Amino acid sequence: MRKFLLGLLVAGVGLIASTAFGQERLVFSNGLLAIAVWESAPAPRVENKLTLQFQRVSDLVAASPEESVSVELWMPSMNHGSRPTVTKAIPGVVGGYEVSKIYFVMGGDWDVRVHLTAPNGQRETQSLQLVLPGGHH
Repeated sequence: MRKFLLGLLVAGVGLIASTAFGQERLVFSNGLLAIAVWESAPAPRVENKLTLQFQRVSDLVAASPEESVSVELWMPSMNHGSRPTVTKAIPGVVGGYEVSKIYFVMGGDWDVRVHLTAPNGQRETQSLQLVLPGGHH
C-alpha cells in the first residue's frame, strides 16, 4: 500500500485526491508545499502512519527541505500532546518522508504539527487539524 501511495504522490497532485483517505496540503514560507496522506483513516489508541511529500509551490516538482522535518501531536482542548512520533526520509523518494508511531491517546480534537527546523534553530510549524471519534468535546 505504501508503494501505491508513494506512486500517487510522485505522479502528481491530482491523483492523490482519489485515495480513500484524501490528502491535506500545508504551505511553508520557504516555498515548499507538504502533501500529507494517511496510510488509513486516523484513529485513537492504534498506531497511525502518515506520508509527507514536499514539493515546490512554484512548479509542484518534488523537493527536499533544507530544514529538518519533525511531527508532533497536540490536543488543544486538553492542552497535552502524545508520544513522540518518528519521521524518516524515504530512501529514493525526493522530498518524501514517512511518519510512524503516531498514537492519538484518545478521541477528540488533535493538531498534527509539522515542523521545519533550520540549522540556526529557526522553526516554522504548519498543522493538520483532526477530530477523532470517541472524544468528549
